[in-house]
Amino acid sequence: MNEYIFIASCVVFSFFTLELIISKGVITPFSFLSFLYLSSILGSFFLFAEFSVPYKEYSITATIIFLLAFLIYMIPVSMLNLRKVDDIYCADDKAFFRIGWFLIVTNAFAIIYFIPIVYGVFSSADNIINLRAMVVSQESVSSGGLYLLFSYTTQFYPIMLVFFFYSYLKHPEKKWFNILMLLTSMSYIVNVLASVGRDGIVLWSMSFLFSYIIFKGFLDKEVRRRIKKYFLFLFLSFISFFILISLARFLKGGDYFSLFQSMLIYFSQQFGEFNRYATNIDANNMDFSKIFPILKYFKETDSVSLLDDHFGFLNTYGFSKYVFKTFIGSWYTHLGSIGLLLTVTFISALFSIFMYSFRTKTLSLGVVVVYTLYCQVILHGVFYYKLSYTVSNLYMLTVFLIFIFLHYRVFIKR
Repeated sequence: MNEYIFIASCVVFSFFTLELIISKGVITPFSFLSFLYLSSILGSFFLFAEFSVPYKEYSITATIIFLLAFLIYMIPVSMLNLRKVDDIYCADDKAFFRIGWFLIVTNAFAIIYFIPIVYGVFSSADNIINLRAMVVSQESVSSGGLYLLFSYTTQFYPIMLVFFFYSYLKHPEKKWFNILMLLTSMSYIVNVLASVGRDGIVLWSMSFLFSYIIFKGFLDKEVRRRIKKYFLFLFLSFISFFILISLARFLKGGDYFSLFQSMLIYFSQQFGEFNRYATNIDANNMDFSKIFPILKYFKETDSVSLLDDHFGFLNTYGFSKYVFKTFIGSWYTHLGSIGLLLTVTFISALFSIFMYSFRTKTLSLGVVVVYTLYCQVILHGVFYYKLSYTVSNLYMLTVFLIFIFLHYRVFIKR
């Protein structure tokens, strides 16, 4: 037995169990995220030797760094006590609907923009493996103003799902608004499919479940049943693309066992790969522009192609650094152990102060929006840091602007 996996599993399981006891068995954002990481770590036990990180690549130091970073980042997540919240409110409904319709319209255009690209990809004579390789090597990456604009607008799907649940709770009479908000939130799925990626349906589903957990206690049983049906219908509508891409990329010669292992690697390689990287690489070059690429516009940076970097690293160390190792691994790569822990501590402290400042019996929708953004890092970060793009940084800044509009009644005349 790999004791490092066992130790990490026990620690995360302890906090998961403690949260369930405190919440009296009710699933909370904290327990949901803990369970997600626990499942990912435990999945490492079921990876066969040829698919897993060798035991010698693990270390107690790397394991401690991983657990410390994870638990420190989770502190603000635990500060949302939904059992003590009587209501979720929006200070300015006018702002809510203006922002909501803007998101619906822009993401509807994004879907219209990306659908022809998706059709071209899946009707191409090239096989999916070759198409994906071209995307990774940046040979077929679309560019231009419209592409960047719609890549930016599709980033808002977690916030759009929050808007959907809030509107369904408070404004059930706004049927078209609610339906369109849910449907256009799926623009990100179409965007990712245009790059022959599988992440879209996975991340959208995770965000949907996360928002559902926040709003579940405020919805009656019939509404919850209806929302579950919506989710199941939409999920099944897109899961075929996930299966198709997975089969094309990983099913070789009818070897379904290798396919299963490849699917398990997708979810469970992260803890092992973090250990391998942190054990072998003493990262000490703190480069925040890799985490917040918008900073590149304020300083000069050396540009190295992804493929050159990949093969250069592979030839030097004998393994790839471009694999899933959670957001913690992504940050460690660019910040090192000290930089990682200091950054996680600073961000956690900042958001802890934010959450503490708004601990009332009525919860502002603006606070929910910011909380969702904070949790998005760790929710989607079970794979890797998903916000390391300029459009993602602009999205993050815009979320704080949305918070101001929803919380401080900017559009209401005094």
